[in-house]
Amino acid sequence: MDTSDTIKQMQDIASLLRDKRDTIYDLWMEQQSSAGSLRLDLMSQEDLEQESSEFIDVFLAALRTGNTNDINHDEYEPVRAMLLDISSSRAQQGFSPSETATFIFSLKDACMQILSHSFENDGQVLRVALTGISQVVDKLGLLTFETFTKTREALALEQADAILSMATPVTTIWDHILLLPVIGTIDSARAQDIMETMLSRIQTSEAQVIILDILGVATVDSAVAQHLIKISKATQIMGCQCVITGISPHIAQSLVHLGIDLGDITTSSTLKNGLAYAFAQCNIQTSRRQHE
Repeated sequence: MDTSDTIKQMQDIASLLRDKRDTIYDLWMEQQSSAGSLRLDLMSQEDLEQESSEFIDVFLAALRTGNTNDINHDEYEPVRAMLLDISSSRAQQGFSPSETATFIFSLKDACMQILSHSFENDGQVLRVALTGISQVVDKLGLLTFETFTKTREALALEQADAILSMATPVTTIWDHILLLPVIGTIDSARAQDIMETMLSRIQTSEAQVIILDILGVATVDSAVAQHLIKISKATQIMGCQCVITGISPHIAQSLVHLGIDLGDITTSSTLKNGLAYAFAQCNIQTSRRQHE
C-alpha cells in the first residue's frame, strides 16, 4: 500500500472517529477518571470536561487530512497550541508529569477501543488505523512532556531567583545609607547575586554608604573573604563606601590565621558602630533625646 492509499484510509478512519465523537469523549472521560488524572484539588470537573471537549474537536479536525506522520503541519497548529497551553498550565497548577501525560494518552486508548470494535473483521484496515493513531498521539504526548518539563524548569528558575532576592534584602535605613544583612552561607552564585543587588540599589538610590552585615554568616573562609573583598571593591567603584559589620571574634581570628588582608575595607564588630560610621561619612548629625 502506497502513501496516498494510507492517507485515504486514514481520512476514512478520521471520518468514522468524527461520527463516534461523543462515544469517544465519554470513554476518554472515563479513562481520565479511572487513571486518577482528575485532580479536583487542582481543577474542577467542569473545567476538565470543557478542556477535553475542545481538544477532541481540534484533534479530530486535524485527522481529517489523513496526516498522522507530521504534527508540525498547519492542520495541527490548533492542536499544538491547545496542548502547549494545557501542558504549561498544568505544570503551573502542580500536576505531575504522569497526570499531565494521561490527558493525551488516555485519548489514544479511547480511540483504539472504538477502532478495534469498528474494524474487528478487517485486520488490514485495523492495523492502519491503530498504527496511525498511535503515531500521532505518541508525538503529541512527547510534545506534552517537553512543554511540561520546560515550564517546570522555568518555574524552578523563577523560584530560585525569588529566593535569592529574598536572601539579599537591601533596605534604605537613612538617606543615602543602605543595609544588607547576610544570613547563611556565601558561595560564588550568592556572592554574585549580592554584588548585583547592591550595585543596582546603589545606582537607583544614589547611596553613599552601604552596610554589609555578616553577623549571620557562620563561617568566613578564604573563598568567602575574597567574595567580600570583591563586593567591597565593586561598591567603591560605584562611588559608595562599603562597611562590613558583624565581624565576630571567631571570624577575626579566622581571617588572621588565613593571612587575609582586607586592605582599606572598613569593618566593625557591631551594626551600631557601622551605622555611626555611615552617619559620619554622610555628615548626618544625631542627638540623644533627654528624658524628662
